Amino acid sequence: IGEAGTGGEGERGVMLHGSASLYAVFGSRSKRPLYDPSQASKDEDIQTSSSSSEETPSDGESSASLLSSTSDAPAPRLPNGELLLKRREVHSGRAISVSTVEWSVAEKIATPTSVLEGFMWDKEAEVDRYRERVPLQNLVSQWKMTMVKKTQLPPRDFTGGLSEGEFIIIPECKKMEPGQSSFRKRYEPDALASQFAKGGAPLISVNADQLLFGGKLEHVTSVRGTVANPILASDLVLYPYQLYKLRLAGADAVTLLAGALAEKDLRYL
Repeated sequence: IGEAGTGGEGERGVMLHGSASLYAVFGSRSKRPLYDPSQASKDEDIQTSSSSSEETPSDGESSASLLSSTSDAPAPRLPNGELLLKRREVHSGRAISVSTVEWSVAEKIATPTSVLEGFMWDKEAEVDRYRERVPLQNLVSQWKMTMVKKTQLPPRDFTGGLSEGEFIIIPECKKMEPGQSSFRKRYEPDALASQFAKGGAPLISVNADQLLFGGKLEHVTSVRGTVANPILASDLVLYPYQLYKLRLAGADAVTLLAGALAEKDLRYL
């Protein structure tokens, strides 16, 4: 056992394990070396020291890099003269101050001074809802696309049927008046427009306001496809956004309520 290797430097073919009551000898018939933890740790230490000596920079290089990374200011010290040492800050950075966030909540406190003013406020809210779904830029792109592809017919001649010196009556397809019920039990703007056209109307007005008069943009489209007369869309127009929507719906002309528009807005529209 002594020469076979009981933990000594001879052959590592036999290993002795024992306690106060039992001793056991382990060996290999093929005389292959057994795993010895103590010898394995020695081999690892030898490999580590050799690799570290090859990869580790020299003392001069390491000290130079260390000095270059330190601050030129004197190191802080405690009252007793000892160095004040802190752990490395992993998430260190520049402090940024953020101002207080403020927001406002819309409260319906103001009340309109007239029916027209209240109508204008409601119309503005309606246009805002349209803009949220389809922005003005997208709406203009749709209109330009119809002009390029020629999917929409050009506007019909609005003034051709108006003779100078004659009294002109422009009939209107309207579902109801504000605060009243529908004029008819079944409102059919296409049928009404056909009757007006047969009666000799030079052009036909279609009310497209839904807030007070129960109209829709679809009524403009359907009436224009039914009759050959120019279509005058009646609505409270406050923004150019509405002009694009009415034109895409098929309107050949629109009405502008001068009392609801400033002079500059009236000229712009």
